Amino acid sequence: MFAAKSWLCTDNISIERLLKMGHMDWIISLCAEMGIHPIKAIKMATYNTAKSYHMDHLIGSLTPGRFADIVLTDSLSKINPLYVFKDGELIAKDKKMVKNTEIDYSAMVTKGIPGLDDLAPEQLDIEPLEISEDGTKAKVYLFDVYGRGHAKFYQEVWVPVKDGKIVPEYEGETYSRLSVIRRYADGKRHVVNGLFKGVFVERGAVATSWPAPIPYFVVVGQESDEMAYCVKEADKYSGACIVTESYANKSVMPIEIYGMMTNMTVDELTSSASAIDATLEELGNRNEGEPVVNKLLSLFISLHRFRFME
Repeated sequence: MFAAKSWLCTDNISIERLLKMGHMDWIISLCAEMGIHPIKAIKMATYNTAKSYHMDHLIGSLTPGRFADIVLTDSLSKINPLYVFKDGELIAKDKKMVKNTEIDYSAMVTKGIPGLDDLAPEQLDIEPLEISEDGTKAKVYLFDVYGRGHAKFYQEVWVPVKDGKIVPEYEGETYSRLSVIRRYADGKRHVVNGLFKGVFVERGAVATSWPAPIPYFVVVGQESDEMAYCVKEADKYSGACIVTESYANKSVMPIEIYGMMTNMTVDELTSSASAIDATLEELGNRNEGEPVVNKLLSLFISLHRFRFME
């Protein structure tokens, strides 16, 4: 049973999913499908949430004196937004925009403060957690993007060693390498290296950043030199997702509002996220499901939870 003051929220939803499935309307419909009374689910997404932030005197209900966008639907158990009103004007009808609503976020754009000037490629080499007695195998971390905070998010696995180097293969499958890098270091920089399951990059590298609770980068690739170059390019922005090959930028998606949000229209953001995937595909990326940008950003949730960021 949900308590009377329960509320709903969402996080880390890709632009593609927003366009195809919706946002809080989708969450409300999902709650109704799970057996929660539709009115209660709507209240959890509106009034209860506003009240939890002590803002119910401003938002959260269709009440005189409050601010409110209005959605008209033909069903409460499965929200189907037929009409959407913003500031008293009809802006969408039958899931199509009638009027574009533009908000200027340019004043919130922040400049990057680089922190990786002293990062050396060899810091991204995988250091074995353990070496077998005969020196033919090494124990390393294997991260799984689909773990999403669960116990299988990372494992310690044995992989081959050849000529003193880690061979990124496990149970007959070849993996990319992943490095987790603290952006700003006072003394020794915190770096965690391992193998990565979920995004495979044959050539080049892809890196992205996350600013909270502590600024970190993740970079995926095969070679330390390319990975170091890629993450240093991302370091030039307050936030970004960047694909590189042969020390050249191939695709860039700036995340320039405090390193957490993009200053783009929906069309621009969709195009930019698709360009990241398309560029990686050209470089031999094998990716299924969500866009790579969203997968990499999701990593930070689990990395923090399992204390790989400190």
